[in-house]
Amino acid sequence: MRHPKPHPLFEIATERLPRRKAVTICGGVLCTDGIVLCADTQETIGGYSKTDTSKIRSFHSNVFTLSMTGSCDDADYLEQAFQEIVQACADVCDPTKGRAPTWNEINGKLQTVCTDFFTTHLLPLAPTPQDRPEISIILAIVVPPNVMCKVIRARGTTFLTSQAYHFTGIGSDVADQLYKKLFTSSLPMQQTAGLAIHILGHVKRTVAYCGGNSDIFLLRYSDGDYLHIPTAEARRLEEVYAAYDFEAHHNLANKIITSAPQDAQLVGFVRPQSTSPPLTSGTSVQEP
Repeated sequence: MRHPKPHPLFEIATERLPRRKAVTICGGVLCTDGIVLCADTQETIGGYSKTDTSKIRSFHSNVFTLSMTGSCDDADYLEQAFQEIVQACADVCDPTKGRAPTWNEINGKLQTVCTDFFTTHLLPLAPTPQDRPEISIILAIVVPPNVMCKVIRARGTTFLTSQAYHFTGIGSDVADQLYKKLFTSSLPMQQTAGLAIHILGHVKRTVAYCGGNSDIFLLRYSDGDYLHIPTAEARRLEEVYAAYDFEAHHNLANKIITSAPQDAQLVGFVRPQSTSPPLTSGTSVQEP
């Protein structure tokens, strides 16, 4: 005679830890004298908890300077990608080779490590893009003195060099529209940094999952040095530019409402044609 198995006294429910999401706004902008790299600092955990962390990493040598930032559905993958890129930079600058690497060698090494990271760590997770973490990295590279200055976006198997700028992250569409309105040509780093602070501030106020402080790094074309704008100064300028933005919209509203020029005033109305059949004589609307 077979007896039923006893029921367990308790069950252990297993659940994956919530992922750290670096859904963000970050970008790199070419200047007349270098590159401005910028990113917010908000990181979301599990969709409900927010932390503050820097999303910019740098590598500096006597050959070239590289700073990078990026966005990913899982921040652990982004951090690992940063580490592998830094190791690739150290390998290509290995002093035992007896010579400095060429630009083609630097560019090829970076493209290889970014592509290999995607095919090794992300592509095997799922056959379709919506089922695996999406990672996008922006690389800012300066080869001094005044040799090479590039902004590159690595996403999937693509490796795109821009002649002006790259933005990525959940707020990139808003940042892209603002850039096209504010920039008519390449500007010096100081002015570009101010506009980058304004763009990040606007995105953080209007796009979900973007927030925290604004990290701003400057890479000089002349000597490869990289500088950081203090967080308190970036926050102060962000508040000043937000006040400018509000004042500009307030002035526009006043012009439209009270003192619009003749060519900007609404002068006529047109009754739209009805698509409903007319009521016949003797009909009326009945109350329910």
